[in-house]
Amino acid sequence: MRLQSLRVRTAKPLHARSSAGYSRRGFRKPRKPGPSTACSCCRGAYAARLLYDNATQSWFGVVTRIPLPTLLIGGKASQIPWKSLAWMHERIPGSHLEIFEEVDGGKHFTFMENPQKFNRIVADFLG
Repeated sequence: MRLQSLRVRTAKPLHARSSAGYSRRGFRKPRKPGPSTACSCCRGAYAARLLYDNATQSWFGVVTRIPLPTLLIGGKASQIPWKSLAWMHERIPGSHLEIFEEVDGGKHFTFMENPQKFNRIVADFLG
């Protein structure tokens, strides 16, 4: 009984046991890996890969092609330089820029540091 419970705890996830589209349930159509198809033990790895890809890509060309109304909110004391938001604001037609001063909750999490001001700005933007 003890050995059996050890096997259950150390068993590999189904996707690691299967090969060439075969699993214990029989043949299945292979799906592309993603957050909805990954088992719970792999979702963290998928999220880490997605975050890494997002952080290491150059988005300069993409920013200039945004055709929708865009609200940019940042803080003067944020780890993300507020000047990067000003740069995006200059390149996105019709965008709106709001920079919180440090005394107004202008660090990284403006929505938590000054929720009343943040919510008012978002509500005004949405109309």
